[in-house]
Amino acid sequence: MNICRVLSLLLCALCLGGCMTARYTSETVPHLAQKHWVDERDVIITVTRCVPRLKYSSTRDEALERYAKGVRRWYAHASDNGKDVDAGVRALNYVHKIHKDAKGARSLWKKVLKEARALTDAEGLPPPEGYK
Repeated sequence: MNICRVLSLLLCALCLGGCMTARYTSETVPHLAQKHWVDERDVIITVTRCVPRLKYSSTRDEALERYAKGVRRWYAHASDNGKDVDAGVRALNYVHKIHKDAKGARSLWKKVLKEARALTDAEGLPPPEGYK
């Protein structure tokens, strides 16, 4: 009986440790030393409003531009204007997660990234070329 108790406590400790490790190594959350993060409320509101509008031709251009400008702004802020590319990529991963949660297609995400890179007069920074 003592052995069973010890084994169950050990198993619980391992599971809890695994959960905590997964929490901090996720690619969609800021790392512990990261100084800047996106305004999550702004990301959620913008993405959930723009994704459905991207599906209709009458609102597509406006929504695409708004979404792309947001991506540039969020990437610039999280990466500290390009100083911490890893932090910026984590922010983009978070935006992509919200995009998927809003039922956004992969092709729409690619269009948004392409537009964000193409905007030259918008504030912020374009996502890195290698990021998909």
